[in-house]
Amino acid sequence: MTNLKAKRIRRDPEVTRKLILDATERIMIEEGYAAVSSRRVAQELSINAATVHYYYATTDDLFTALYKRMTKGQLEALSAVLSSSNPLENLWNYQLEGNQSALGIEFVALSNHRKVMQPIIASVANEARQSQAEALAPVLASMGIDETLLPPLAVAT
Repeated sequence: MTNLKAKRIRRDPEVTRKLILDATERIMIEEGYAAVSSRRVAQELSINAATVHYYYATTDDLFTALYKRMTKGQLEALSAVLSSSNPLENLWNYQLEGNQSALGIEFVALSNHRKVMQPIIASVANEARQSQAEALAPVLASMGIDETLLPPLAVAT
């Protein structure tokens, strides 16, 4: 009688974190934030739920990490848009694309139903908005736009 066990795959911790966040994002976009649980994420990745908890102790930690990743990605995209030859038009087009709209809406719904997430989401969003305004200020100034008439924070918002 042979006792064959499936060989465990050891991944780099950063790869595992990314896979967990990717699965969480997919679930949120396709089924909504309420479908996210450590079990569901683990099922998507064919791993043990304890592995999800190893990297993200609570579901709120998982949501927080995903929200931070989303806003970081948006700031990186904004930086690329603002360094283009036509930054304001490209910013307008970037905002229209809305590739993160579904995920952003899920986070709004999440914060309405999980009150503990409200201050976290608000804090990260305020940080991101301030970074956006700081990135926009020199672009607006280079175009001769008076920031007293059109503050960078208003454009970021």
